Amino acid sequence: MVWYDAHCHLPELAKSHDVADALRTASEKGIAGWLSCALNQEEVRWHKLNRIPGIRYSAGIHPLYDAGTPLEIADLENLISNKEIFAIGEIGLDKRNRQLDKQTALLKEQLALARSHGLPCVFHVVGHYDLFFKLLSDQPVRGIWHGFNASREIVKQFSGLGLTFSLGRMLIESLKHHLINEVISYGNYLLETDAPYNFQKQDRTGKAMPNPLLELLGYARTVSRLNGVKLESLQHDLQANAGQYFS
Repeated sequence: MVWYDAHCHLPELAKSHDVADALRTASEKGIAGWLSCALNQEEVRWHKLNRIPGIRYSAGIHPLYDAGTPLEIADLENLISNKEIFAIGEIGLDKRNRQLDKQTALLKEQLALARSHGLPCVFHVVGHYDLFFKLLSDQPVRGIWHGFNASREIVKQFSGLGLTFSLGRMLIESLKHHLINEVISYGNYLLETDAPYNFQKQDRTGKAMPNPLLELLGYARTVSRLNGVKLESLQHDLQANAGQYFS
């Protein structure tokens, strides 16, 4: 069996690594697929120029991120028409952005776009959980809640909506065993690196970072060891769940 990385930023990784080499090394360790993300026009362009087997990417208008040339709804419509993206995202709500009305309107518009084309979404949600639940209940779509790190109550609240909870470094290293077990019991979950954001930038010595894509295997071992799940069972579940987004 193989492993899948549910969320990474390969255009950003390319700023510090040889992506082809990083992917080759990860592939040799059994990682077979990556869901990458484009948050601006430059990152979309990178993906168009780097069509590498095993990579699928999403594009969306993020509630907080604003670097580079912004994406617009028309850009997403073109990407969908050209069958470039597997999902719309990252989209969502973030309490650190005080323009809640603008975030809400933008999320509604992108949910409607996903629904009209039968696409999943990749969600970035920090706070505003009740509002997010209402919006998603009104316009249900399937999708991945990237970097999930909320609470057991949120897992229970959203379980009826069929979302995939993606677990990454912040949650796994927080040792919130009860929350991770709640997600595993729910069943629809994946693991992600969020590379290269799972590592800090180059240290002061100027040494290159290790390959952050390989951390996926360490996260899997940590979840297995600390949550009492056999690594083989974890891998089996993750491979089955990844089939929703890899085809």
